[in-house]
Amino acid sequence: MIEVITEGMMANVLALAAHGKVSHQDYAQVVIPSVEEKLKMHPKVRVFFHLGEDFTGYTAEALWDDAKVGIQHYNAFEKIAVITNVEWVIQAMRLFVVFVPCPIRFFSNEDILAATTWVNECPPSTMIEVSCGLRNLERIPADHGVKGAINVEAAGIHETAGW
Repeated sequence: MIEVITEGMMANVLALAAHGKVSHQDYAQVVIPSVEEKLKMHPKVRVFFHLGEDFTGYTAEALWDDAKVGIQHYNAFEKIAVITNVEWVIQAMRLFVVFVPCPIRFFSNEDILAATTWVNECPPSTMIEVSCGLRNLERIPADHGVKGAINVEAAGIHETAGW
């Protein structure tokens, strides 16, 4: 079974918790609709995936569904946090890390708070504080001429090594 977690997550974070055996139905009814919904609202999604102590595995069809989601949304993920103490899951995912175009970090169940912090944090070089919270900025050169674009130089944002 997979459930969606909303507490303590930014709007662009899809947080999931797996319990027991994960099946095709979990992907069809929870994972795929949740990914699609997040992508309607955000160009990139961050994933927080917690496989707790009661996680027992995947069905073969669920593994295939997971691969299909990754392929269909290859560039849709900004970062992925995997939280588990299940060693075979960590080793299996490490085989595929080279094919994923975003950072993936593995955390133990005891480090779930660190995983939450990491998946929610914004890179310091790409955020500014505004009255309603933190907003990610895309760097737009001063001479770009896009109406409504934020000119980073005029906004007083100075170049950093991260840009």
